[in-house]
Amino acid sequence: EDFNYYKQNIIRRIERLETNLAKLEKSDNNQKLLNECDPEVKRLRSDFDACEQALLEVEDTLQQGAARKELQDLRQTFNRIHAELEFKRGGQSLFGNQVPQPAEPQQPLSDMNVQQVISRGDKAYLEAEERMKNAYGVSEQAKQVAGGIEAELYEQEQQIDRVDEKAQDIRSLLKKAGKVMNLIYRRYLTDKLILCLICVIFIVIVFLIVYGALGLDEEDQFNTPDDQV
Repeated sequence: EDFNYYKQNIIRRIERLETNLAKLEKSDNNQKLLNECDPEVKRLRSDFDACEQALLEVEDTLQQGAARKELQDLRQTFNRIHAELEFKRGGQSLFGNQVPQPAEPQQPLSDMNVQQVISRGDKAYLEAEERMKNAYGVSEQAKQVAGGIEAELYEQEQQIDRVDEKAQDIRSLLKKAGKVMNLIYRRYLTDKLILCLICVIFIVIVFLIVYGALGLDEEDQFNTPDDQV
């Protein structure tokens, strides 16, 4: 029940992030939308951690495997959306604050002297170089985001492996506990049988003592003290 509760929360939050991601393509105020996504990302990470803990309480192995697969699919979707958000955040920081300048009227090359042509070429080169730097910055930031996602995925895989190891240890302990309980139950049955056997032996001994003390008469009846007198 806890796993399903957190899973539904994760699905709803991912849908909200996807909606905001679609709005980023159409909105001019991208920074505001990106800031609104940050709390959802933090809550999603908390829900994923809670889901991992809830998985430990699932006793059925098949259900646990299916639930773990669902959680991995949701985590991959979240990582993809988070990478796109970080990429857009990087593009916003590099290009979002630039104010478009009105295009200057271009003078025909035929009306320009050599110095003006060289100056225009230098200006075009500097603009192209600046754009290349910006593109390189976006590429580097995208690489950093991808590296962060890869590191996070590796850490999550390690965490899943640790959870699986703990589950295996718990399963092994439960098997050992079951064997111990079987031994205790067998010992209990053995003690009970021994007690019953002791009771039977005691009854037989009492019967033999009574039989030896009284004996039987000619009519196969017990002799009473009055008969012996």
